[in-house]
Amino acid sequence: MRDQNGSVVGLEGFSRRRVIDPRRGPADQVVQSRIEAVLEHELLTIVFQPIVELSGGLVVGVEALSRFSAEPSAPPDRWFADAASVGLGVELELLAVRRALDAAVEYPDTCTSRSTRHQRPVWIPASPI
Repeated sequence: MRDQNGSVVGLEGFSRRRVIDPRRGPADQVVQSRIEAVLEHELLTIVFQPIVELSGGLVVGVEALSRFSAEPSAPPDRWFADAASVGLGVELELLAVRRALDAAVEYPDTCTSRSTRHQRPVWIPASPI
C-alpha cells in the first residue's frame, strides 16, 4: 500500500501506521526488532522512587520509573532513544504510562504529611511529544 506521496506504508496493530523504509540498515532493523519485542511482550516494569519533603523527611509522593527486562541491558533513556530512532518512541512511552497507571492503582494511595492525610501524588515522566 502507498500513501499520497508514493511512500510504502503499513499498518501494525489497530492504530499504528509506519512507513517502511527499504534503505533502513541492519542495525536499525535489530533495534526495531528489540523495541517491537518489548512492546509485544510488555517487557517493561515500573518501580516507584519516593519524593521526600526535605524539611521533615516525609514521603509526599512517588515518581514512576521504567525498567526494562529485555536484552541488551541498558538504562531506560537508551531504550526510549532507540525506540524514537526507529519511529516507535510514542508507542513505548504510551506503554510506560499505561504500566505506570496500572502500578499506581496497586501502590498505597495515601501519605501523611505533618497532621494531614492526603492522596499520594504519582509523577509519571514523559517526553513532550
